[in-house]
Amino acid sequence: YSWGGGVGCLPGYRPKPIGQADDGSSRVITVVFLALLIDLLGFTLILPLLPSIMDYYGRTDDGIYRTLQNTVDWFSEKVGVPEERKYNSVLFGGTVVYGHFLFHWGINMR
Repeated sequence: YSWGGGVGCLPGYRPKPIGQADDGSSRVITVVFLALLIDLLGFTLILPLLPSIMDYYGRTDDGIYRTLQNTVDWFSEKVGVPEERKYNSVLFGGTVVYGHFLFHWGINMR
């Protein structure tokens, strides 16, 4: 028994052929693409500034920076990372990003 030529038990439903998108889905794809592009540009602009920001806070007497730096120094000594500035910067940046991740994870788990 056919209910108005539809497919299955949905009367009047006819699926679109593969490859054809609704007008609404193309708008969603455009919005998502623009949001990702803006996000990518935002990170691209700030990432080259991170070494100079770290140098600035290294010259000041900031307690949070000093605590993170001591943690990175301890970890790099235990793991056996060579004592070069570039490795220290990478480890410090990874520590900050990991802390940022943990903060957001903790906030979202409520």
